[in-house]
Amino acid sequence: MSERLRAEGAWAAVAALLACVGLAVGIAGGVNGVADDTYDLGVALALAPVVIAVVLWVEPSIALTIGLGLSVFSGNWSHMGDPIPLDRVMLLSGVAAVAWRAVFDHDYRPRLRPIHGLLALVAVYAAASALWVGTFREHDPQFALLDRLGLVSFVLFLIAPVAFRTERQRMHLLTGLVVVGAYLGITALMERLNLNGLVFPHYINDPFVGLHPDRVRGPFVEAAANGLALFSSAVAAAMAASVWRGRARTFALVVGVLCLAGVLFTVTRQAWLGASLGALAGIAVTRRLRPFAVPLIGAGALLVVVGFTLIPGLQEQAGNRAKDKKPVWDRVNSDRAAIRMIEDRPLLGFGWGRFLPESGLYYVLGPDYPLTGVRALHSVFLSNAVELGLIGALLWAAALLLALSDAIFRRGPPELDMWREGLTAYAVCWLVVSNFTPLGYTFSNYLLWTWAGLAGGAVVVRRNAASGASV
Repeated sequence: MSERLRAEGAWAAVAALLACVGLAVGIAGGVNGVADDTYDLGVALALAPVVIAVVLWVEPSIALTIGLGLSVFSGNWSHMGDPIPLDRVMLLSGVAAVAWRAVFDHDYRPRLRPIHGLLALVAVYAAASALWVGTFREHDPQFALLDRLGLVSFVLFLIAPVAFRTERQRMHLLTGLVVVGAYLGITALMERLNLNGLVFPHYINDPFVGLHPDRVRGPFVEAAANGLALFSSAVAAAMAASVWRGRARTFALVVGVLCLAGVLFTVTRQAWLGASLGALAGIAVTRRLRPFAVPLIGAGALLVVVGFTLIPGLQEQAGNRAKDKKPVWDRVNSDRAAIRMIEDRPLLGFGWGRFLPESGLYYVLGPDYPLTGVRALHSVFLSNAVELGLIGALLWAAALLLALSDAIFRRGPPELDMWREGLTAYAVCWLVVSNFTPLGYTFSNYLLWTWAGLAGGAVVVRRNAASGASV
């Protein structure tokens, strides 16, 4: 029996033991009517065998794809009656699966590059900033470190080249994104048509959960996040339509149209602008699409016209949104307050998670617009500059630029061309939206870094495999 099989047998025994303990804790808690914490502990222990099984026997590309797909519900699991954030469980399982296989298989060992050192420096710098100002243990700053700054994303960027190094593994991710797009696109259509009984989960219909209850906001319960995710799925659907055949290709095309229509239904200006520029960038970098640029742009314009014509109330809602000046005032006031804060503490900033408590003194009434405020800056770049200072913000921006440019412009095997072209379209949309929202969107941020790692790092993996070197 091989060393790996013996180790798997030992872990299977541990899984069985944890399952029994979890079941016992759950039964004892139910009989004695103890607190919810005991029930949650029982659920966690009972879930542990599932995690161990995923780590041992499920391919990391599948586990990571499922985790990314489930992250559309991130932050809202409690509204579904689930005490466990299943997306994070699956993503952690996928990361652990890569680490487990790396012990026995050189193909699963990521190759460290200078960009990973830069990302580690950003992570340490931001964590030190949070410790310095005492926000490291606070809930919102903690999750901002994980999701907005991107500590989880950095890990996904590291392992993506080995988790998705083969065409079959990349197809797992592509299929998952198209399936997510089908869900998001159908949900957006049901929301727009007010068919609330067909919208799942039902918290999406609750006006007291999340933001923008008057717009199509999907499981994110936030319209801009929904628009960005819908566009990423539309890009994935276009990629799938270029390689799939038959009914699968038709399915991908339908999903793409639904997702683009969903972006329109969000009635969110940054999503519209980002999707428009992203689509143009995608067409520009895709050689086989350039001859069809005019028809494709015309088809997009036709989709907008048809949507405004056939969907009741959409044109009126868009008109009302165009007249709504408060979001503009919010951004002007908060951005100018942020600039004043940066001028006051340019190098080290105010500390991670300190914009809201520190920004009050920096708001100034403008001469021709009312004074309004926000809880979080609507620009990830300004937010980083305020809280981390120009040093930390430039380190993060440099890491992002290096990761994207390395992925998009690095020459590699032809099978990665589609992924680089798709990343270009999605990255443009992401960059636009990131300058108009706080961008703590788990799904969209995770996907950007995973995509960049896949498109850039996989080339390095292929070259090392071809030369016979370990990775």
